[in-house]
Amino acid sequence: MKKLLNNIKNFFVTIGKYLWNKKLIIGLWLILIAFFAIGGIYTNKMVESRPEDVTEDAQRYYDEVELLDLEYNFDAETLGTSVYIATFTYEGNTYKTFIDKTFCYVEMIEGEELSLIIMSAVKHHAEQEELLQNIAYLVSYDSTTKTVVLEAEGFAGVINVEVVLNSTLDGVSSYTITSQENYDNEYNTDYAGASAPSVENTMFNQYINSGNTVVDTVAGASVGTGVAMQELITLLDLFIDSLEGGN
Repeated sequence: MKKLLNNIKNFFVTIGKYLWNKKLIIGLWLILIAFFAIGGIYTNKMVESRPEDVTEDAQRYYDEVELLDLEYNFDAETLGTSVYIATFTYEGNTYKTFIDKTFCYVEMIEGEELSLIIMSAVKHHAEQEELLQNIAYLVSYDSTTKTVVLEAEGFAGVINVEVVLNSTLDGVSSYTITSQENYDNEYNTDYAGASAPSVENTMFNQYINSGNTVVDTVAGASVGTGVAMQELITLLDLFIDSLEGGN
């Protein structure tokens, strides 16, 4: 017992000497911790007490901007980064601009360059008014190989579809689907088919065989998968129409 007590005593003595030798370092760490803690409190207070006119100013621009139209961009040279074309009015003038899939400003098409706060008002209206689904996107188009790449946000992740158009550019020659979906799980107990991309392939084949963008999903599969593929097929069909058979 006496030996155990001596061992405990020696342990604390050793720790005490170590802390004494390292007191300068510990002190510096305590100062840094206090500095960041005080800084965080100050920052929070500044955010909480910021002037209300900042919000009011933003609201003023939201009210002055009117979003007239939001459409897909089918220009092969700007696909990918410029996903949509937004048409809007501001101070009596009409503007057109490219925006990305998060509705952020990319480049002005018609009209003078505007301030970012006005473009944030365009983004605000695009998000709130939901003029389109914003689920499927055109990623790229190679006119040499006639290859279109599209993506859609499914239930479990991104669905990627690579389509090779036919020689007359009015239909599909072949396609490849890569999917992160998993519809054979506890949320879809009624599904009895094969693993992904079985559902995506089935829906895409319906579109190719019927020429109709309204396709049926597969019973028991995730609703998110069906919605994503429906939007992707609709977008592909619109893009093919925009090519006008290559004319």
